[in-house]
Amino acid sequence: MAGRDGCEMLRAGRPVVLSDEQMRRIHEATLELLQRTGVRIRDPQARDVLVGAGAEVTGEDLVRIPPEAVEKAIDRAPESIRIYTRTGDEAMDLGGHRGYFGSHADCPKFLDPIMRTTQAGTSKHAGINARVSDYLRNIDFIILGGSAKDCREPEDRPPLVFIELVSNTVKPIGVCHGAEAPYDVVMELARMVVGGDEQLRAKPFIFHYWEPTTPLVHTGEALRKLMWSVRDGIPVVYTPMLMAGGTCPCSFASEVMLCSAESLVGLVIAQEMQPGAPFIFGGIPTIIDMRTTICSYGAPEMWLMVMAVTDMAHYYNLPMFGTAGCTDAKEVDQQAAIEAALSCATSIMSGANLIHDIGLLDHAEIASPEMMVLCDEIIAMLRAATQEIEVSDETLGLDLIHKVGPGGHFLTEEHTLENFRKVWYPTMMDRSRFGTRAAKVLASFTERLNRRTREIIETHQPEPLPREVQEELERRQKAWTA
Repeated sequence: MAGRDGCEMLRAGRPVVLSDEQMRRIHEATLELLQRTGVRIRDPQARDVLVGAGAEVTGEDLVRIPPEAVEKAIDRAPESIRIYTRTGDEAMDLGGHRGYFGSHADCPKFLDPIMRTTQAGTSKHAGINARVSDYLRNIDFIILGGSAKDCREPEDRPPLVFIELVSNTVKPIGVCHGAEAPYDVVMELARMVVGGDEQLRAKPFIFHYWEPTTPLVHTGEALRKLMWSVRDGIPVVYTPMLMAGGTCPCSFASEVMLCSAESLVGLVIAQEMQPGAPFIFGGIPTIIDMRTTICSYGAPEMWLMVMAVTDMAHYYNLPMFGTAGCTDAKEVDQQAAIEAALSCATSIMSGANLIHDIGLLDHAEIASPEMMVLCDEIIAMLRAATQEIEVSDETLGLDLIHKVGPGGHFLTEEHTLENFRKVWYPTMMDRSRFGTRAAKVLASFTERLNRRTREIIETHQPEPLPREVQEELERRQKAWTA
């Protein structure tokens, strides 16, 4: 591979799925696929950009991309991308093995922790999810999908949800919506929040997420939104969602390869338009459950392939968009906890960077603030379990052990006083002694989770927007709400 080396250094000490030889073969197969089979590019401007990179067009929209165009784009792309809060503080430095976890604001359905019922999702529900995410220390960003049902027109959904999010959290916002029409409106709102286009470009607190259509079709809608993102200087994720046996071959290596190919097409366009454009590689590779025909969000094969695609991102030295903290369960139960914990663990250990869909139930149909709170505890535990261990004279403590000697204890030592707070202590987990009063008065884990979620919703106050900005957002909100 031209240009990028050092993948062994990046992967040192990390569990990986693919060997160097396997990654090389997948990369070579990806290049062959893009050159021999080609892709459908259903936007004339995007075709022109690819032709400028050396691609050939056959018929109306079949484009074959030469290997050198892909290699050139990989070399041009930044290895890390910084994303900020709406108040201008650095929130995420995407790259290497640094992992950040993000929730999802709106889905077709919402599991209400107060009424304990599943309802049609609205923009107000998105605001609740944003407020909970703003409070949780291990949730780093939130994504809007534009699926709220309480709007006059479908194209009003993304900006309406965006207003709820930006009013209820300072954390970065991922913008993802199906239609083209809301793009300019959401961008106008984002510029308003930070004071203008220059400020948004310098410290973007939003990033965009757009999808090609597997297999090998890049719609005009997706391509135009990709190109607008590059034009506007907004970090962009361009990544497919694949289902083994449905939209791609039913073999893991092929799915990883096709996932890489789809994402790299977006990379070539972005880097040809603007060398160094902030681009995030990735994919959502999973399976169709042939018994139910669902696109599974709790399949172990999904975790396996996300790790493999993460390996490919590290091979290219590109920031990686991953998936975790989600489940096929319909409520926050044991199944949800198992699937969320294992997916978060595999993602953080493989070194994915921008890890989305925390808190989703029912294969991404239901958003649940309780699930977010549960995942926050899981991620906190994982971050404690995967932290680097400092080895120094101070941390080895030979002099201290010599002082205490065989058979002694360390409870009264100054060293213990200085360090015991560095240990992770649970918020939700029960560490009380069996049979004690503390253990007897504790509610079940489910009740504790519900109580904590409701407390966050009822008491947390996010940092407010400037008054004039909030008033303008509220004026628009009224006009768009059904």
